[in-house]
Parts: sequence; C-alpha cells; structure tokens
Amino acid sequence: MKNKQLLVINLLRSLWPSFGEEVFYLRERLRHRRQFGDVQKNFWLDHYAPLKPVVLSGAFAGMKYLLGNVLGTALPRWLGTYEAELHGIIRDRISKKKYDLILVVGSAEGYYACGFARLFPDTPVLSFEATAFSRWQQRRLIKLNQIRNIRVQGLLKAAEFVRLVKNKRVLCLLDIEGGEFEFCSAATAPFLGNEPIVTGK
Repeated sequence: MKNKQLLVINLLRSLWPSFGEEVFYLRERLRHRRQFGDVQKNFWLDHYAPLKPVVLSGAFAGMKYLLGNVLGTALPRWLGTYEAELHGIIRDRISKKKYDLILVVGSAEGYYACGFARLFPDTPVLSFEATAFSRWQQRRLIKLNQIRNIRVQGLLKAAEFVRLVKNKRVLCLLDIEGGEFEFCSAATAPFLGNEPIVTGK
C-alpha cells in the first residue's frame, strides 16, 4: 500500500512540479483557519459585514482584500499592520520614484503585487508565484480591485530575471524562501544597481 502511495505521489510531482508546495501550503492554510478563523470572522462581522474587507492603514490603505484564508491570518493585511517595518520605506522612498517595471517574485495571494500596482497604475507589474492556489487567490484580488497593469505568472528562473532587470529601472521585491541568493548572485549584481532589494510578501 505504501509503495502505491509513493508511486502516486511521484507521478503527481512529475506532472505537477509544485505539488509538494501546494500540499504544504494547503496544510498551512488549514492550520491558520483553525487558529485564527473565528477571530477573523468576528472582526469582519464587527467592522466590514456585509462588505469585503478593505486595508485600513499603511502603505496600501484603501485596497479591497480577500475575505477567506491566506497564508497566515488576513487580519494584519486588513488592519494595514502587515510587515509594518516596510511602510516607511514604501512611503518615503519607493513611492517617490519612477520605474519601468515592477517585479514581485514569490507574490503569494498578491498583497504586495496588487498594492504596488495600485500605487503605480501606469507601471507594468509582473507577479511571479509558483503555487496555483495562490495565483488563483491573486487573480481574485486583482479583480476585486479592478487592477489593469498586472500580469500573474508562475515560477521565475534566474536567467529570465536577468533579462527582465537588465538596463531598466526596476523595483524588485523577492520573497522566495532562501532562493533570493540565486537571484542576487555575482551574475545578476551588475544589473541590480545600488538600491536595496526589499524582501517581504
């Protein structure tokens, strides 16, 4: 029986490369639902119902948001306190510049991708996310906010990353669980300039 299960799992992995990640993140979502679901639902009932949640403060205030589960609880996104340490950088530095392209690599359900697309409505945003469920959530978030300047894609390879950033003013946010080193190697460094790359989701 165990051999048959392994055979099925290996077959799924060969047909669906992100299968392992999909299962892991599904388990994480279920865990977060058990842990935070009631608190999140009660907050929505007290502050938003019957409307969809809206980000209340921070860099992306006013952005409509998903009601269901994301990775972790959605509450910090709704409140606008999610990764608050980045708000000053986004407000005081990033939002005052002009970019040819915005890349969000490891974009999950799209908090940053959609947030930046709203901040820079005339700048194309490429959003890369390996897992299919997160891409589906992100498309829902894009539709909810009627965003037109964003394109959601799957896995980004380092060689394609170099092609995208070369000779352009690019805002790049990387959050790929340790894979950042591949994207910020000696081969890509000449194209990245001196500005820091902000990591987060």
